[in-house]
Order: sequence, then structure tokens, then C-alpha cells
Amino acid sequence: MFNWGYGLIPRIIITLTILASCQSIAKDIQDRPKISIWAYNAFEQSITRRKLSKYFIDLGNSINHEISLEISNNIKYLLNNCHSGTPSIVLAGKPVTEQLINECKYKKFVITLQQISLLTLKDKKINRPEDVRRVGLIRSIEASSLGRQELSSINSDYISIEYPTIFDLIKNHEIDNINSIVIAPSVLKTAPHFSEKWRNIHNFKKKGELAVVASPLIDDDLLKIIKEHFLTNNNQSIEIWQKGVGLGKFIEPIKHK
Repeated sequence: MFNWGYGLIPRIIITLTILASCQSIAKDIQDRPKISIWAYNAFEQSITRRKLSKYFIDLGNSINHEISLEISNNIKYLLNNCHSGTPSIVLAGKPVTEQLINECKYKKFVITLQQISLLTLKDKKINRPEDVRRVGLIRSIEASSLGRQELSSINSDYISIEYPTIFDLIKNHEIDNINSIVIAPSVLKTAPHFSEKWRNIHNFKKKGELAVVASPLIDDDLLKIIKEHFLTNNNQSIEIWQKGVGLGKFIEPIKHK
């Protein structure tokens, strides 16, 4: 004859209750509507995901949606498929987001602006934009194209080399004999050991823009809540976006007259 004791049955009941609760929570998560977010990868993919995941998990909880986050440089695939209305939200530089707006009816709802600068290695005797010869840039970022345009108006005798991410620039700049870079200094600060090697010799007139755009399929009321989440610019936002990936505060899009 089994002696069940006085504590075993209550423990079994508690365990079953916890399991049932976990299953219920899992079902609720599965039943939540989904939002897909695509973010341009200016860093190494796993690092970018680690930096941004907490922010978007909290966003998903605040709007009761399941968030899927894609970190990618595959702009061609993004633009080829945006007519379907996916992904739901895109974070990218102005050249990419303008195409999404014009070709796939996406809506810009927040932006962040960045100073663009020309930096040169501290051990090189380069003090003017006219003196640079081999310039590194991050591909598909507006800061790079704006900086290159202005630099070309000053100096027509330089070679530019594009890299898909800042980490490719860090890894290959010595091999490619890069002595200057066009970049947002705030982004460079996210790689502190690398940033120590450079000094600023010129600030460009125009600022770079990273925009957040929404699919036309997103409900206006839901988009309003998502927009407010970005514009809060709270401590978490400062820690993730400004300190983590070197972006400025999120603001309303600038309306041009």
C-alpha cells in the first residue's frame, strides 16, 4: 500500500496548475497578432539583434503583438517584396525608406538625425578635406552618400571604398589602406577602441536621417501607439538607441514647405 504522505498531492496539484498556466500563456502568445520589423544592419548581425531585441520585445508587450525582428543588409530583397505590405515596420536610411514610401506606399512616422563628419587617422598628417585620398564609407546609409557628395565638391582626387557594416570597415581598413572615413561620430563611438584612432577634421553641412516607416497595412490607431513608443525617448530608449547604436533622439518627421 502506497503512503502518499501529506505533502505530495498538494505538490502535484501545484505543479499541474503551473503547467496549465504556462500552456495558457504560450497559447496567448501564439494567438497574438504578429508584426514584422526589418532593421538595417550597420553592425554585425548578432550584435545588432542583441542591442535591439529588448526594445522590440517591450514594444510587442505594450501593443499586445508578437514581434518578429529581422536584421539584414539585403535591401534588394526588401524592396522586391515590399508591395505585399511586409515587413510591417522598417528602420533604415533615407534612400531606402524613400523607395519604400514611393514604390510601396509606406508611411514615415519618426526619424532621427545625425551629424556627418570626415575623420582621419590620428597618425596621418591630413588636416583638410582636400588632402584625403582613400575614404571608407558604410554602404546604403544616407550619411555616407551625403558626406560623399559634399566631399566630392571639395576634393575630386580621392577613392572611396564601401563596406556593408561598420565591423567590415574596422576589420578591413588597414588592409585597404583607408586613411579617412565618412561617418556619424555617434555611430563610431559604439566601437570605442576603433574610434580612438580617429580625429574629426570636417563636419558636413547636411545631417543624415534614419527613418522608421510603416506598411500601409498597419491600422492607424495601432501606428499611433507605436509612434508614441518611439517618441517617448525614455531611459531605455537612450540606453539602446543613443548609447547602444549611436542614434539621436526620435522626433517627428520634418515637414518641408
